[in-house]
Order: sequence, then C-alpha cells, then structure tokens
Amino acid sequence: GAHYLPAANWAHFLGEEGIEPDPTMPADFFPICVFEWVEDHTIWRHMQNSAPPDVRGLLRRTVVVRSIATVGNYDYITDMKLREDGEIEVRTRFAGFIESRFFDPLGNPEEANFSTIVRPDLAGPVHSHLVNWKADIDVAGVQANALRVTKVKAGPVAGGRLADTERPLVSKYLEHQYV
Repeated sequence: GAHYLPAANWAHFLGEEGIEPDPTMPADFFPICVFEWVEDHTIWRHMQNSAPPDVRGLLRRTVVVRSIATVGNYDYITDMKLREDGEIEVRTRFAGFIESRFFDPLGNPEEANFSTIVRPDLAGPVHSHLVNWKADIDVAGVQANALRVTKVKAGPVAGGRLADTERPLVSKYLEHQYV
C-alpha cells in the first residue's frame, strides 16, 4: 500500500486576502505519497522461438515519491521515480483552469499577439511554467561544486514595440549567476 508522509503547513488561507504565514500555528497535512508501481514495460524481455515459445523477462518495479502542490490556480504534480536498475526520473505535470483575461479587439487588440482568443471577449494568454531540479552527485569531488542561480525578470525588448504603437514590447528573460 501507499505511505503518506506528513509536513507542517504554516500558511493559512484567508480567502481573497491571500495567505497569512504563521510558523507558530503549524497544521499537519500529508502532501507526499510513497508507493511501489509495476510499470507497463519490462526492464528486459526475450522470447525464444522454440516449440512451445519460451518467454522470459523482468518486470520493472519502481518506487514513486509523489507530491501535489496547489499554488494559485494550478496543481503541480511531481513524481520522483526510483527504479531498481538505478535510474531516477523526475517529472512535474501541471493541472488547473485556464488563466484568462478580458479581450476587446478595439480596446486591447495587441492581446491577440500573446493569447489564444477563447471567445470574442476572452483571451487565454500564453505563459510558461518552469520547474528546475539540481542533482548534486559530486562526480569530481565536493570542491568542484558550483550553484547556478537563475532569476526570471521582465523588461523591455530592445527595439521592440507593440503593433502600431510607441509602447515598448515587454518580455520575461533569465539572468544567471554562479555562486
């Protein structure tokens, strides 16, 4: 069976006002589940063409550590799969309702450049979800460590303008630093 691991939640939801963090009032919840899963493919398989055929193989048993975090409009579902052959796979999937905003072809026509127009008055803006992982394996020893910090920033694009306006085109960009 599955095992559920507890964690302390010290952020309390206040409705439309957001959240209130209070480390003095933690509440237990169980956001992590650990279970074994027999995958839908084998580690190896072979059929000997004999009479009768001789089929041999090894099932792929995997320990899965799953966590689901709800942040705003989205559920971030992360699986860490630890396989018996030493392979580690980490995957995050996203679920949620569409992020949307008002669209008026006369009032904000540039919205069509950055969104899917879902209906005549509703736009679903293109946006990204990024998840990053760092595996510190120390192949060359602990002295060879470096941490790359990436910050997401926003600013005007050089020479970029919104269509038929003097307003600058603003975009997200990444800034990297090694510490």
